Amino acid sequence: MKESFVEGDLVQVIACDGRTLHEALPISGGKHFRKFSYLREKPSKKNKTFDHLSLEGKLGLIVSVVRNKLNQPVRYVLRVAKKDFNCPALNADKYLIKMKNSSDTL
Repeated sequence: MKESFVEGDLVQVIACDGRTLHEALPISGGKHFRKFSYLREKPSKKNKTFDHLSLEGKLGLIVSVVRNKLNQPVRYVLRVAKKDFNCPALNADKYLIKMKNSSDTL
């Protein structure tokens, strides 16, 4: 696995092999509401499709990290534009990059 993220990390959603993360938009008339939206892995497109919204190029903040009993990250709660998303750790490794802080390079 790649580096794991920690709470407070600023990340950017990228495309990898022609795929990226998309927000699953709610289906009209649905009765189920979730605290967090889930991110889906879909082909990369610059425009909005009818049922998914691409997050490619957007910045997000890691709000929390859910770990298993071996202290390995299982999923991350990612905040993008005032909305929280559940992002599985495997998808985070592929589609999220940590933004460098200017003080890190000094």
